[in-house]
Amino acid sequence: MEENVKYPLIGFVWLMLCPLLALPYIVWGIYHQRKGAFLLFSLLLGIFAFISFPSEDLYRHYFIYTFLSVRPIGAITWIEITLNGMIPYVYWFMSHTGITFGWLRFVELTLGFYLLSLVFRYLMDQCSYNNNERFIRFILLFLYFDFLYTTMGVKFGFALCLYIYSLHQLINLKQIKKGLFWLLFCCCWHLSFVFTAPAIFVLYKLNLSRTKALWLCLALAIIMPIFIHIAGSLLLGRRFDFYFSKKADDVTSYAAMTPIGLALYILPKLTIVPLAIILLKNYTADSKWCRIAIGWLILAIALMSNAVTFYRFWWAFMSVGILAFLELEMKVVIQKRTLQYLLLAGVGFTILNMMTYHKEVMYSPYYKSLWPAPLVLSQDYEKQEVYYIIQHDGDFR
Repeated sequence: MEENVKYPLIGFVWLMLCPLLALPYIVWGIYHQRKGAFLLFSLLLGIFAFISFPSEDLYRHYFIYTFLSVRPIGAITWIEITLNGMIPYVYWFMSHTGITFGWLRFVELTLGFYLLSLVFRYLMDQCSYNNNERFIRFILLFLYFDFLYTTMGVKFGFALCLYIYSLHQLINLKQIKKGLFWLLFCCCWHLSFVFTAPAIFVLYKLNLSRTKALWLCLALAIIMPIFIHIAGSLLLGRRFDFYFSKKADDVTSYAAMTPIGLALYILPKLTIVPLAIILLKNYTADSKWCRIAIGWLILAIALMSNAVTFYRFWWAFMSVGILAFLELEMKVVIQKRTLQYLLLAGVGFTILNMMTYHKEVMYSPYYKSLWPAPLVLSQDYEKQEVYYIIQHDGDFR
């Protein structure tokens, strides 16, 4: 049997028998660049997402899913569409065809990370790295992926993966139609990209220098809060109430956070500052990914007064930024120590992020990853169980 057939076949059988114990074999395949290794790893992430308990924002979506399970499709209101895009229709279809809620997360994590791996493999194929060098950069990709936040949400993380893949089609492969298709899919999944994608495109086309980018960050950080206060309601509609009005202060205001919560909010983001410094220091107009990453950095700083928008745009910066770093390595000389700094920062971010989501990690029955995959995927959380363990605000009792 050929190795290209043998490895994915053995890996898939092992994954089906015991997902967690298949991890070393999958990682070995990634290190040795075996065909199918990235897909197997993406499937493993999907299984962990399926197991994770639906809390926080995920709980709100679970509530919508159960609400629509006993109602006709006409129960989906325009307000729901403006807030959640096409997702309510997905929930209605799933709930009325017997597809449990966990399957959406399984598909999101599997497809999302696999699309990122396709972009990663393309960038690696442009270089002459050995297996060890490629594997180190794969670790960087995973550390900056923010697996936990993607798992505990429904919309933005998956939409971000779709957005990055659409950029890959447009920038790397020059496939305009495919790129626009994935971008449209992204916008339908999370409507914020209807506003942010054009803004990033404008910043990308401006091709700002480092100095101009820093001055623009400062100027927008002052102007944007005032502009949103004056014209935000007209431009954003219902989303303005959800993110920028007084009603949203409990979610979007830093003042609403506890001291520990504020620390766990800020510290993980500080670990990404070295990435921002490296990109700005080595910035070159030849790097298209770098220009896009700087665009997200500008947008994040411009809206840093809002905790939700800053979180998401900073997340987009770090996800695109690590790809920009991989591209920069082909164009400029970057010292080995810089790569080590990024690895340490990525490890720090992951550890701090696990502290932020410690309840989700503790309460989710990840021991099920030792069970056969078909058995794991055949059991989802019961509605009574979720409503008993989770409070109405989405936190654990």
